Amino acid sequence: MKDLLNQDRALSPGLIRAGVFVLGVLLLALVALVGLAGLGTLFSGRPFAALIQILGGASIALFAFLVVRLLSETLMALHRLNDRMTVLGDRIPAPEAAAQKKSTPATTKSDA
Repeated sequence: MKDLLNQDRALSPGLIRAGVFVLGVLLLALVALVGLAGLGTLFSGRPFAALIQILGGASIALFAFLVVRLLSETLMALHRLNDRMTVLGDRIPAPEAAAQKKSTPATTKSDA
């Protein structure tokens, strides 16, 4: 994960959580506006349309929030896994280096 403004710096999980929080607040404001519109529809004499409007708006916003939240958790888990794999890759020697160490003993049979 790379930062949007600085591609050399890794994106932190805290920044992702902050972005999901801001999205949650915006979706909550959207649900409040849809609820107010539903109350307006209710007071105009259409209770069934108001119920569908309020429940539909709330369920769509909740679905969008849950999808983004699950995707962000998956992204953070993959980022942690990538960090761990990088550390393991630095600790394990390359196969060529291990083969090169085995093939260069101090004395070989052909030298004798």
